[in-house]
Amino acid sequence: MRPVSNVLPSHVLSEPAKVLGKRHALSSLAVTAFSGPDALAFLQGQLTNDLAGAAADQARLAGYCTAQGRLLGSGVFFQADANLEDVPKVLAIMRADILASVIKRLSMFVLRAKVKISQAVALTVSGVTCVASDLAALSEHVKVSLPVKPYQLSRSEFGYWICAPQSNAKTLRWWWIADTQQLGEAQQLIDQLQLEPSVSWDLADLEAGLPWIEALTQDLFIPQTVNLDLIDGVSFSKGCYPGQEIVARSHYRGTLKRRMAYGFIERTISTSTEGADGQSHLTINPGDDVINTLDDNQACGRVINAVHSEKRTYLLFEAPFTVMDSDSLSLAGYSEIKIEQLALPYPIVKVD
Repeated sequence: MRPVSNVLPSHVLSEPAKVLGKRHALSSLAVTAFSGPDALAFLQGQLTNDLAGAAADQARLAGYCTAQGRLLGSGVFFQADANLEDVPKVLAIMRADILASVIKRLSMFVLRAKVKISQAVALTVSGVTCVASDLAALSEHVKVSLPVKPYQLSRSEFGYWICAPQSNAKTLRWWWIADTQQLGEAQQLIDQLQLEPSVSWDLADLEAGLPWIEALTQDLFIPQTVNLDLIDGVSFSKGCYPGQEIVARSHYRGTLKRRMAYGFIERTISTSTEGADGQSHLTINPGDDVINTLDDNQACGRVINAVHSEKRTYLLFEAPFTVMDSDSLSLAGYSEIKIEQLALPYPIVKVD
């Protein structure tokens, strides 16, 4: 008689959870909460897009402008679980470094409206990606059918899932907004999402032509300059909002002379500042000047967003149509490095 073995066969042992996608902790983003019965109506009169016209399963990209039409912020706005009491009626994802100033500014105009604006400190934003072939499996674990069109919204017991724009049809992206309890309950799901640095998510934003207003770029650009009108971030049929006259004039009178473009510069050059690691480095920040080397290095535009990889810095930047297609664009302080332009995933009509 054979002795009984206490060792389980290898096929019975628990296997590692299948990786269904990737997760990025987006600490650069934060959530603003708008509570009160007048929250939606208040925002309708403050933002560039039509929030009131959005369905419950639809988020909106929108900007917040000064009276001169220059952007103080941009974000993704969506209706929360409005059927519940004592919860925000609208939530918004925006850059964390502008949150306090935007809340302060908006609060100045609340007046008698029944709305309270605050940071939703309990909520965090993650970026989740998966290849199209894993969509069904990921949806099963999220326990909801995940949206596949940009700015569509799904609600699950694990939080809010908003489809983010992408330049690659083979890879789907979502903003996942959840609180601590929801993240704890989603641990099995999290175990099947490979944690990745946020830089790859940020780069995908640039590739999709999605700009974010940051602290260094507040009050610099009108919505059209950063292509907000080309990516469904501006409604020209809704009611008034701060700066609406300026934005509408640029649209209807054809006075727009500049747009946002996408490109990169090589970072490994001998004239860069050498760091402690012995490698060359460039110091590039949003708001830095873009220069025209054929015009005595005169400033002609600005950096909107920048993402640094090991050997390159990728940029969203704005420049006049007259020089946008030239190879004479560089950055202030680095005139010897040309900006190599890349295509955006949507067309831009240029006016000479």
